[in-house]
Amino acid sequence: MKKAAILILIIFIGYKNSIAQFNPQFSFLETALSYNNPAVVGYGEGICVTALNRNQWLGLEGAPKTSLLTVNSPFRLFGIPGGLGLAMYNDKAGLAQNFNLKAQYSYHTYISGTQVGIGFGGGLINLSYSGTFTAPDGIDGDLSIPSTGENRMAFDMQAGFYILKNNLNIGFAIDHINQANIQFYQKNPPYLARHYYLFSSYFIDISSINIDILPKIQVVSDGADWQLYSNVIAEYNNKFFAGLAYNLGDVSLLAGLRFLDGLELGINY
Repeated sequence: MKKAAILILIIFIGYKNSIAQFNPQFSFLETALSYNNPAVVGYGEGICVTALNRNQWLGLEGAPKTSLLTVNSPFRLFGIPGGLGLAMYNDKAGLAQNFNLKAQYSYHTYISGTQVGIGFGGGLINLSYSGTFTAPDGIDGDLSIPSTGENRMAFDMQAGFYILKNNLNIGFAIDHINQANIQFYQKNPPYLARHYYLFSSYFIDISSINIDILPKIQVVSDGADWQLYSNVIAEYNNKFFAGLAYNLGDVSLLAGLRFLDGLELGINY
């Protein structure tokens, strides 16, 4: 029987935002891979649930708070193999809040022994901010911030593909394809910059000592700038893992464990 569920709960300390105004970036690169690339949904053996919560700068008013939830499962549409997924993301920092909800579908096939996935996603993104603000020095009443606040919603689209060949995984995705404009009170409305994701990982099996090495790399660009992220993680007996994450000068430690046949708990500092 296929596994009923896989639950991953990761708490991040020392989290880094991505280069763009709206998109987050996660230190465990594969944790949120299905959020960025819809082609990945449905590749597991059963229902896969990923839940993430992050609190930064604890104790400070207006500190960033981030939550991510993804659910996906294999699914046959008219007998065609693929996957269905749902992704929800909420990020709040200071006055601003960004909420994104999207449905995802992927199509899976084999080409010359290589497993290939193509995926699409679409949904709503809601950007808002509060009009109430008090500066750290106690001064309020900034005339550039409307006292009533603002709330705007727009349609958002993404697409991607994913390739699995032996121990090598390669994925490419585009988020915010339609670059939706969000009209606040400003004369020139901001828009969601189109994001490009290139991801690759490789599985190295050292079975003689029950250790697996998983190097991973991801390049993210919004067309104007780019960032490089990488992980090197060692897993022992498929139960314990630890490693390093790197982001252009910043290094963090990763560690975690797996238990209860599908539950994974990890931390990043």
